[in-house]
Amino acid sequence: TGSGNRQTVSQHGDSNFAAQFSAGQGNRADILQGMAGAEGNRNIALQAQAGAGNVAVIRQRGDRNLAAQAQIGQMSVQQAGRAAAGLASDLRRGRTARISELSSLSGGIGNRAEITQDNDDNLAVMLQSGNHNTLDVHQSGGAANVYVQVGDGLNRSAYVDQRAGVNGVTPITIIQSR
Repeated sequence: TGSGNRQTVSQHGDSNFAAQFSAGQGNRADILQGMAGAEGNRNIALQAQAGAGNVAVIRQRGDRNLAAQAQIGQMSVQQAGRAAAGLASDLRRGRTARISELSSLSGGIGNRAEITQDNDDNLAVMLQSGNHNTLDVHQSGGAANVYVQVGDGLNRSAYVDQRAGVNGVTPITIIQSR
């Protein structure tokens, strides 16, 4: 907790798990899983931030990776962490009810989230509530799924860049309320 903190996790190999939780203002969280020439498969990265002006970045290289981020204003970091983990689990199972439930929460201001995933069969989940928030998703490879949630608020932007392989199927779901 606090302001201006920075967390960085770098993992190489397969089946890694990284979770970062922060509360306050102006915090930054980075997770890197896999690297060029040594991709990691079946990795999981979770980030949850409560507050305003925070930045969350996840970069994954490899197949069958899962990335989930939640940036929510007036919520404890434990609640935001449970929200990110629950949302990721629900979407893996094809359930979307938690998306509308979480989008009604009061939010933070000026948060930025970014997920970059390379290769196949990756899942990105993002949840933001509040005003003036930005999220970016970058995926390359085939058969990738992106689920993006931008919660209540004004002046928000969502950017999704997908580059599929030859036989890639890349469905995108973007839900913006209000």
